[in-house]
Amino acid sequence: MTKSLRLFGVSFFVSAMALGFVACGGSDDEDLSDGVVSSMAGLLDKESGLRVKKAGDYTYNYSDNGRIQSATAGSYTSFQFGYNPNYLSFQETWQGEVEDEGYYRLVYNVAGLLAGMTYSSDGIDDNGYRETNDSEATVAYSGGRISKVSITGSGSYYEDGYRITWTATGMLTFTWANSRLVKVTWERDQRQADERYHSTEEWNYDYNDGVGNAYLQYTPSLTLAIEEDMDIFAYVGLLGEGSAQLPSSATYSEEVILSAKEEYTSEKSYNFRYGFNKNGSVSYTYVDSNRYDFKYDYADTRAAAQEESQEQATKGKRPFRLFQPLRRSSK
Repeated sequence: MTKSLRLFGVSFFVSAMALGFVACGGSDDEDLSDGVVSSMAGLLDKESGLRVKKAGDYTYNYSDNGRIQSATAGSYTSFQFGYNPNYLSFQETWQGEVEDEGYYRLVYNVAGLLAGMTYSSDGIDDNGYRETNDSEATVAYSGGRISKVSITGSGSYYEDGYRITWTATGMLTFTWANSRLVKVTWERDQRQADERYHSTEEWNYDYNDGVGNAYLQYTPSLTLAIEEDMDIFAYVGLLGEGSAQLPSSATYSEEVILSAKEEYTSEKSYNFRYGFNKNGSVSYTYVDSNRYDFKYDYADTRAAAQEESQEQATKGKRPFRLFQPLRRSSK
């Protein structure tokens, strides 16, 4: 299984007909910093140094100072994290050939949480036609937990030999109660020519048989609404704290309107099960019959703490730049 990040898919219209869509986000409207992200990322326990090594499809690699250096998703997708300026690059390969690659410009807030992302691509689709995508997202937080993701995007693609341009907006809203994630709502709208696609998706979580979440971790049950989007950040704490309890089930509903002429709805339910290590960290998560494993290692927290202290001392001394263009390597 390959995983790549997309602020918006090729087209809502295309993906709606396939009942699939990939979106991505990041930012918050709090104070922002263009400085280096926290070197404590991935740590569950600063005293022992317990750190996330693997979460579901993702495997993380850290540098000596504790920052995330790279990650992989399955056998075909690799990610590289860069700092000062902050970015995330990805590359998908298939049978030794590069299928897709690109960069995200990242911004973190002063708490070290992901606060902004921009994405730009200009490539060739499977049929040899040019395909573009320019998108950005911002994330808002409340009380250390994610509360909202706002997304805008535009691009073009070819269908039956004709070039089609599109614009899109989206809002992902997280509702918390008693430190538990209870609902996630997606509102998305895309326009192209005289066509319009609008969808409303909603995930409602049930905690009737919920269990404790000692380290406030994100699990695949909690990232259903942002699967293959921001979960690479969520599992290592860059989207704030997870739910104080882990849900036992969730219901999903979708309502789609295509050009005010076609309309359809769908519903689905999910059941979750969990396993835990002796220290309380998540060992595995089942989403229905699909199992996602977690693995951990131990960081040198002294080196990370020293790096963190140096970052705090220099914050505010660098010029503020919300977004900074990156030079993309040519194929």
